[in-house]
Amino acid sequence: MMRLKILCTLFCLTSVVMAQQPSKMIEKFFPSPMVEINTPSFQKRGYVKYEELIKYVENTIAGKDYIALQYIGKTQKGKDIPAVIFRKSKNAKSKVMFTGRVHGDEPGSTEALLYLIDRLINDPNLSYLVDNLEIAILPMVNIDGGDKLRRQSANGLDLNRDMSKLATPENQALRKFFNEFAPDVELDLHEYNPLRADYMKFGKFGVSGYADVMFLYCENPNYQKPLREFVSGTYLPLLENALDKDKLTYWKYFTSSNQNGEVHLNMGGGSPRSSATAFGLANTVSLLIEVRGTNIGKANFKRRVYTGYQIALTTLKMADEKTSEIKAAIRQSTESNADIVVTQRRIEELRTIPFIDIHKNELIDVEIPVRDAGQRKKVSYEKDLLRMPCCQTRRC
Repeated sequence: MMRLKILCTLFCLTSVVMAQQPSKMIEKFFPSPMVEINTPSFQKRGYVKYEELIKYVENTIAGKDYIALQYIGKTQKGKDIPAVIFRKSKNAKSKVMFTGRVHGDEPGSTEALLYLIDRLINDPNLSYLVDNLEIAILPMVNIDGGDKLRRQSANGLDLNRDMSKLATPENQALRKFFNEFAPDVELDLHEYNPLRADYMKFGKFGVSGYADVMFLYCENPNYQKPLREFVSGTYLPLLENALDKDKLTYWKYFTSSNQNGEVHLNMGGGSPRSSATAFGLANTVSLLIEVRGTNIGKANFKRRVYTGYQIALTTLKMADEKTSEIKAAIRQSTESNADIVVTQRRIEELRTIPFIDIHKNELIDVEIPVRDAGQRKKVSYEKDLLRMPCCQTRRC
């Protein structure tokens, strides 16, 4: 009974928090950008459904012989998974691949990619990107979950925990397309929940995640150094500069866990079960972004979509401007004979992390134990082992 009361209290408090989202918090921290976005979800109360998405894409690309809509496979319920391919030149400088809606309850990712398609076609200032690059955009991978705003696929599996086992037809199709398209850069768009139950332990009525976007990049110790350095030294600074110009906030990705009543943060990631690492270990410039969005309804939806779009656009500009550096990092990583790390352990330390205090509606610092994937202790390693899982990919 006591446990039930606690759960009910947490639910009620979370409901109160969510009710405050559209008012004072958004006004202060998340104002809408002054842009016009006419993609499907901005024309209705809910979010774009699969059939509406296909119709929108077909109408948008109609008459453009350099753009193709192809289907890369089927979902568990038999829906065709769409990919929009921009291919204007046979000698593209770089190939860039975007994926969205791997989690069905993250609609902002789909909308950001539909807006990207629209702008690449209709904004003449961006035509050079289409001229120079080959671009693949997969706006909705988890169609079965997406139409129900459900995180998992039809069989209850989390697609972003299935990138190594490939136990779902969606991920089998995605990996096959990835291997065949062979991108130099892969960006996976997600949304994150800023109102986790663990955060209710801080402040009077809890705290909320404040960052417009969190970056999750491959920190697996077997991600080769040239690519790691390109991501950290070139790619991320370019994204941060672009976000700064629009006064959008960012942080390194983290989730929370409760250990014996104390909240801990797990920061970064290196598991090949998720896209950032699975594609990174294939010797690709790889990044996953989490825009602040799930469990807050359509609150600040335009800002969420615009944030995802800006990151995607900056990624394309980076791929165009830094082609030689990207190719060099990929080549050096492919040829690398570095030791293979078999076992590693994250180091835990106290850090100060910014959150929004919901009661005060102010940004505060919270001291909290953090286990960062970028801070590891190598327990053991062996040389000349086959890399896993990249031995199954195109660049091994």
